[in-house]
Amino acid sequence: MGGGWWGGGGGGSASGGLGRELGALDSAALADDLGEVVGELGTAHRDLARLMRGAPLASANLSDWTDAGVSGTTGAGMVPTWNQTTQKWTPGTVSTSALADPGANGIVKRTALNTTAIAASSDVVGLFGGVSCSGYLKSDGTCATPTCASMVVAQVAPTIHTGTTGIGLTTLYTPSAAGQFRLCADQDVVVAATAGTENLYYQFVSDGHTFSSQSIYGTGIAITTQWSKVNACVTFYADASQPIKWAMSAGSLTGTPQLRYELSLEQLQ
Repeated sequence: MGGGWWGGGGGGSASGGLGRELGALDSAALADDLGEVVGELGTAHRDLARLMRGAPLASANLSDWTDAGVSGTTGAGMVPTWNQTTQKWTPGTVSTSALADPGANGIVKRTALNTTAIAASSDVVGLFGGVSCSGYLKSDGTCATPTCASMVVAQVAPTIHTGTTGIGLTTLYTPSAAGQFRLCADQDVVVAATAGTENLYYQFVSDGHTFSSQSIYGTGIAITTQWSKVNACVTFYADASQPIKWAMSAGSLTGTPQLRYELSLEQLQ
């Protein structure tokens, strides 16, 4: 009987059936597990799709999130904020440190807490209120003396001189540093004199010596001829802190002459 149970095709059919039965059970369980995984992936996919479309998160994801934090009158515009104490997401506002818009274009200044206004030119100049300049104001807020070549440092505007007397020595410029200068002058006779002479002179100090009565034109202008004209330039080295002066001479002038003149002084180096 033992051979009948185990021998031949009968014994093989019994063991093969058991194997098939166990395999069917494993396949069913695996299929259930895969079904649950697929379902969870589907849910995750839908949540992700909502986020991508800007849809609100489900209330289960933010247990402390209320309607007031979404569209309520007092909580409109609020955002999810992490509460470190409760370890939960709660409705909150977006913090900002931006100042108020002044309502116009320009340089913005702060006038009070969270209050702004457009700065005026006086506000900018006022930043340098404690700075005193005899030269020019540099970009770093300090002062400097101009040193560029061929810069006009003094002028006598075009003027008409009337009469038979001259003009005494007059200070044109006092240099803050020694250097090379160029003095230019221009004259023309508007109304001629009946007699006499006229000339322009300059005076300066170089290496401690005063050079006086230096003629700009040499012999001067033909004052007795209307519309006579002369112009010339002279160069010289002048000491610092010593005045550069000019004068107009009048020699035995008669009549009512009128003479237009002008001068300009440049610092060359």
